[in-house]
Amino acid sequence: MGSLFKSTKAIDLLKQDHRALEALFERYEQAPEGERVALAQEICQSLTVHAQVEEELFYPALRGRIEGDMLDEAEVEHDSLKQLIAKLDGAQESDDLFDARVTVLQEYVKHHVKEEEHEMFPKAKHSSVDLEKLGDRMEALKAQLEAKVAELSGDPGGRVRVLQVDGRGVRHPEQRGSSRAN
Repeated sequence: MGSLFKSTKAIDLLKQDHRALEALFERYEQAPEGERVALAQEICQSLTVHAQVEEELFYPALRGRIEGDMLDEAEVEHDSLKQLIAKLDGAQESDDLFDARVTVLQEYVKHHVKEEEHEMFPKAKHSSVDLEKLGDRMEALKAQLEAKVAELSGDPGGRVRVLQVDGRGVRHPEQRGSSRAN
């Protein structure tokens, strides 16, 4: 499009993820016993993919282009989310604190989303970052990560199973000792 319109594709993709997560948490709250493990797994997988896309592409693109400590704070918030997700990984619905962990995860996500959407995203819109190209890269990474998540789909055996993403690559929980899974 012309120079009068600046694409917000990268931000739009993240907002879509935020709305999808809100819907998943709402479904979790309404779910009867026995259905919560699958929903908790979906929540954890979605958050893992979302956080990886932000950390690998979105935040680095903004670093040095927006003012404030919000990128550092967002990464610290992601660390807290990851700690809760790690405690849910392998958990059963009958485990102590299962529901409490999902509830606290939801509260952390609400806080994080509010800060991103009200503080970070407006600054990103006015930055020099090409949000269209960044959005294209984010879409590609998300598709790659979701393909790995799909390999974990199916019956979780009554336990939450979360895709492990780290600096060495993408791993499934069964491959914790391997350096890279493709």
